[in-house]
Amino acid sequence: MSLDRNPTVTDAIEAIKALREELDNVKDELSSCKSEVSRLNRNNTHLVVENKSLKAEVTRLMAEIEKLGGSKVEKDSTNSSVPPTQQSIAGQAALRTRSLREPSGRPSGGQKGHVGHELAKTANPAKKEEHRVGTCPHCGAVIPEDAEQVCTMTTQVIDIAGILAEPEVTEHLRYTAICPHCHKKAHAKLPSGSGKKTAYGPKLQALVIYLSVVQSVTFDRIAETMRDVFCVKSFSEGTVKNILERNAKKLLPVYTALLEHIGKEEAAGMDETGVYINKLLCWFWCLQCEKYCYVFADRSRGIKAQGIGGTWHTAVPEEAHTLYRPSQHLLHAGGQRPPGLPCPPAQKPAVPL
Repeated sequence: MSLDRNPTVTDAIEAIKALREELDNVKDELSSCKSEVSRLNRNNTHLVVENKSLKAEVTRLMAEIEKLGGSKVEKDSTNSSVPPTQQSIAGQAALRTRSLREPSGRPSGGQKGHVGHELAKTANPAKKEEHRVGTCPHCGAVIPEDAEQVCTMTTQVIDIAGILAEPEVTEHLRYTAICPHCHKKAHAKLPSGSGKKTAYGPKLQALVIYLSVVQSVTFDRIAETMRDVFCVKSFSEGTVKNILERNAKKLLPVYTALLEHIGKEEAAGMDETGVYINKLLCWFWCLQCEKYCYVFADRSRGIKAQGIGGTWHTAVPEEAHTLYRPSQHLLHAGGQRPPGLPCPPAQKPAVPL
């Protein structure tokens, strides 16, 4: 009997063919799955990278939100329709002083290791003045005119000569002699402000004070004016600051006299306004009578600032603000300071206008 006609063998061959076809289908599906797995792995890697980038962006935005005030962001003229005049004093100061520069992390001013500069002397001064010793500062004895005196110090004073004119330089020569009575060294006195190797003269300092105090010109523009208009080289904002501070100390007796005069008047006016000085909220106070006006800056808006005048007997018009009411006891007490009122510091600096 032939094998092809055997039904058992025929069934086995058909089963093997079916298994081969199924195996081929499984191989195709496995290959397709491998391709899909590879594609998904590539997508997953891309999503991981994108997720890290988004997390970093979220962290940066959260930090920026916190920097801007967190969830409680105050409305101002930059992010709403609020006009600048209706913003708080702190908000107005923040807008004026906001800097676009990123902080460097270094302290302001000259850095460590920075080479300092000083005002250099000129080789050919326009004038020379000799200052010889007349009397001994130790014992008061008169130094004879024929006594030997030696020049021990020279200093130059730079002063303005006019618009677009080179500054006038005067060299001062200080002489030293030996006192014939006490046998000590006696030094001649130099003009005021000439104790350094170089200094600026009185006309230049008076102009700087006038521009700053009377005309309210900024430090950088004053320095630029001195350089461009009066040809004073190397004139910086720091020089303006030093000149103002040095002369303010000289004027303290004048400020005290003005304040005492206002305090003796029958009636005087008083008012204050907020202002930021070196990023601190301060108050500009104005005390005035018919003839004089006294202005000063203080961190306090209440009795502490009003106590600057010492003993007052002046009548002040009643203000709506409650901070003025305690001053009535101070100003109507016949010159006696009420108990508990803090005394003002001695020689409190004032800001003249």
